[in-house]
Amino acid sequence: MDGGQSRRLSYTARVRSIRWAPPFNRKNFVMQIINSKNNHNKIPAGKDIVNNPTYAPNLGPVVAELLEKRASGIYNAAGEQKISRYEFAIEVADVFGLDKNIIQPVTYEEFSSGRVAPRPQCASLDTEKLRRTVQARLWGPRQALEAYETNGKGVNN
Repeated sequence: MDGGQSRRLSYTARVRSIRWAPPFNRKNFVMQIINSKNNHNKIPAGKDIVNNPTYAPNLGPVVAELLEKRASGIYNAAGEQKISRYEFAIEVADVFGLDKNIIQPVTYEEFSSGRVAPRPQCASLDTEKLRRTVQARLWGPRQALEAYETNGKGVNN
């Protein structure tokens, strides 16, 4: 460092994909599925729409480790497993003991039709660089949903 100036580090964390976290926002995909038992709505879920669901509280240890290591560059911090929205919705129903018939499989074209802000068909992220850099792991869908279910007791009262 020159002239006693300290080096300034800048970090930006951007999360893309399905993510959910307390305070259990009723608009997120997981809560829409859970709440469908109350409003009897079918939940359309793309059988050919793929991403890495990410449980937001699980991001903290990963981001903290990146900061501790003073890692630089671009890291894709997303859930460890690529999964279709339909498969993910079925996991949600299973973990929360819901009727899986509320999940309506649809194609990307059906899901995107008439949407103001279309979503990409494949929004999965390659997390290999992150896995090589940090020991902390982002959970797969099942482990994340089980943690969510445990932490979210009473949210649907």
